[in-house]
Amino acid sequence: MARAVTTGNALWHSQTPEECLAAVGSSSERGLGDSEVESRLRHWGPNALPEAAGVPLWKQIGREFANPLTAVLAFAVALTIYLGDYVDSAVIAAVIVINALIGFAQEYRAEAALKAVSRLLSPTCVVIREGHPVTVPSTELTVGDVVVVSAGERVPADVRLLASDSLEVDESALTGESVPTSKTSEPVDEAAPLAERASMAYAGTVATRGSGRGVVVAVGTHTELGQIGQMMRRVGRLRTPLTRRLDRLATQITVAVLAVSVVILAWGMLTQRWEFDFLFVAVVGLAVGAIPEGLPAVITFALASSAKRLSRLGVLVRRLPAVEALGSVTVVFTDKTGTLTRNEMTVVELDTPDTHLSVTGVGYHARGEIEGFSPERHSGLSEAIEVFALCNDASLGHPDDENGLTGDPTELALLTLAKKAGLNLDELERAKARRATVPFDAANQYMATVHQTGDTQWLALKGSPEAVLELCRGSLTDEEFEAWQSLASEHAARGHRVLLAASSSASKFTIDSIETAGLRPCGLAALIDPPRSEAAEAVAECLGAGVRVVMVTGDHPDTARAVAVSLGFPDRPALSGAEIDRLDDVELRERLLETVVVARATPSHKLRLVEVSQAQGEFVAMTGDGVNDAPALRQAHIGVAMGKKGTDVAKEAADIVITDDRFATIATAIREGRRVYDNIKKSILFLLSTDVDEAVLIILAVLFGIALPVTPTQILWVNLVTSITLSFALIAERAEKTVMTRGPNPKSLSLITRSMILRIVFASALAVIATFSLFRWYLGQGASVEYAQTAAVTALVIIEVAILLNHRRFVASAFHFSTLFDNRVVWMVLPLLIALQLFFVYSPLMHRVFGSTALTAETWLIVVAAAAGIFVLIELEKRVRRRVGQEVF
Repeated sequence: MARAVTTGNALWHSQTPEECLAAVGSSSERGLGDSEVESRLRHWGPNALPEAAGVPLWKQIGREFANPLTAVLAFAVALTIYLGDYVDSAVIAAVIVINALIGFAQEYRAEAALKAVSRLLSPTCVVIREGHPVTVPSTELTVGDVVVVSAGERVPADVRLLASDSLEVDESALTGESVPTSKTSEPVDEAAPLAERASMAYAGTVATRGSGRGVVVAVGTHTELGQIGQMMRRVGRLRTPLTRRLDRLATQITVAVLAVSVVILAWGMLTQRWEFDFLFVAVVGLAVGAIPEGLPAVITFALASSAKRLSRLGVLVRRLPAVEALGSVTVVFTDKTGTLTRNEMTVVELDTPDTHLSVTGVGYHARGEIEGFSPERHSGLSEAIEVFALCNDASLGHPDDENGLTGDPTELALLTLAKKAGLNLDELERAKARRATVPFDAANQYMATVHQTGDTQWLALKGSPEAVLELCRGSLTDEEFEAWQSLASEHAARGHRVLLAASSSASKFTIDSIETAGLRPCGLAALIDPPRSEAAEAVAECLGAGVRVVMVTGDHPDTARAVAVSLGFPDRPALSGAEIDRLDDVELRERLLETVVVARATPSHKLRLVEVSQAQGEFVAMTGDGVNDAPALRQAHIGVAMGKKGTDVAKEAADIVITDDRFATIATAIREGRRVYDNIKKSILFLLSTDVDEAVLIILAVLFGIALPVTPTQILWVNLVTSITLSFALIAERAEKTVMTRGPNPKSLSLITRSMILRIVFASALAVIATFSLFRWYLGQGASVEYAQTAAVTALVIIEVAILLNHRRFVASAFHFSTLFDNRVVWMVLPLLIALQLFFVYSPLMHRVFGSTALTAETWLIVVAAAAGIFVLIELEKRVRRRVGQEVF
């Protein structure tokens, strides 16, 4: 009968192989019988992860239209259709459709992330059934099956190892560990975190070396990989500040337009006795003027152009709102391996108790040197270098071919050390030909090789200092033993990965006599995964911008802390995954405020870190490249996946992908996010300034009972050629000087701040006074209504040009020399705008469509003078703001 096993509660890693086999009712030699397999498959189900429950296509698309902004735009479509302006109707409708398609694409990608998790399960595997090895689809595995795993194969389920023949497994996608993990069948401590469970092999990880046999203890959703998939299903996609603010702004605009329209309609009918038809046209003009129908198009363009700009900087944007949301980030949880570090092990120090040599250069190229090294003066270290080079199964390949590297990263680093010492590896291998090998084994913690040198055999051995010193104990005095032991402990405390080399010469060796071979230690190598050269500067830039950076890794706390200190983080104790499990949410929030390193983190820890920080009001970015990062990437406000070494699962779950895997690129992306947010605010500031003045002109006409200064169709013209066109120019503005010295973009405030409202009121009032006065003056001079309206429309257009030039900077002066040349789009748009307005004024076609007429040169001079005056007045207002210390809206 199938046994009820709950992986989350079963401490398989701490039990002996015999206990595990008994618990699942299986045999190491015979495995399961066919009838038992069928019974268990009915109980456990297939070894597969369920596909995400699909939402019907019509529902996915339909709910993208159910938002306030779409309602405002639909109202604008109805109004423009009523006015007979079918071109504008089509444009606005296209904006609605584009926005809906963008939202649909976001949901589609979220489902793709879940499917990518399923693809990580191996399609087939070798399993022992009734004593015979057979190859079966991995979906047919069940609890109690005995499987065989070999180098290059993906582990098909969660397996408790029964035997290991030098098995090493790359678990980086699951645990974040940068080095393949050696596996053993021996039990480990119950409290061991996922990264230290050497007796387990987990579904979705890859065997890189050796082979092993194990019993399946979890399948499908019960595996660690399956738990990640389940977490991703529970995690909903969070909305960005921009989407929330846009919804709020759209609602405010809708309420305001409806309220003012009702008041104006009632006022005109009850006090002015206007005919309903005239009042309806006036209300339509008011609504057309007040609704910023170009806003969605401008914002979409801003985000798309910024995404294109980011792509040139190494950032691929998967969700457009994420571009702006980057500017709101207050805390970044960043992976260590490959992001802050190079993911290339490097020897940095070479030591004996009496000698210390530093090694320069990083990576797997022979750039750098062993400082002060001389084979004659450092004979012991010279022999240690040869041990590291010959007791080694890696290959550097051709120096110019990075893809030619094969083998364990640590062994690649040791070969690079030998090249820095000036050794010719090919000649060395010919001079000391290998005759026998003891592969590295997690139980022994060492690797040994026997080499022939003439009539003498030479034993080379490398491994953990503890294991190697035990083999050398018979050749060392107590003082020598303690000196080597102290040296190794010192390096371990500094976060170094430490390997000790030992050797012995004799006429004959046998592999079984290593313990009595008279080995002596000859040198110790200290290795690190070196920080990226630009990472420290990027971390400092983020901290200076008010963004807290926390390194989250599966590595050992001491290693993670040492890397953090080298990157400029404060030297504070690391928070471990085990501690996270013991802390409640309140205690964890308090610890996080003082923590810069989280070590031994599992997928559930990462997800909890994000959730706790979000509950604290933080706007969270999470970086990662592994399967283990996917739930947290999706839960975070901004999920940042690494493009080079990232898994498909991480990329699908993320909002943006960093193509060069550098943390420095994240700082660049945050800067760009703040720039585009500022430019969106400038565009909104400009659009609302111009929309309000158009609406107020209509209101004044109804209040005073006079002809409309501008007709609804003329307002549409102004919006088409100025409001939308000029606001696009603002999108190309460079970042304000304070963009990375002030704090993150506010995440809870409206898009319209108090400072913006004051500017909108001031600029709109100036424009209304100038335009309304000009209209009334020409009517008083006996000009036709058509002439006065054309003059008013032209005044609006030219004044809006002046407002645009003012709004290129929030508070800084527009008179500065740099503003003349740092945005070519402005100077491309202005001549086009003038040409279009001339066409409006002097074209007979436009006269028939819009009711315009030709203006005199004198009128143009008056209009330009009025616009220049408004430009100067707004510049004076900005100067007052600067004097009181205001830098940004």
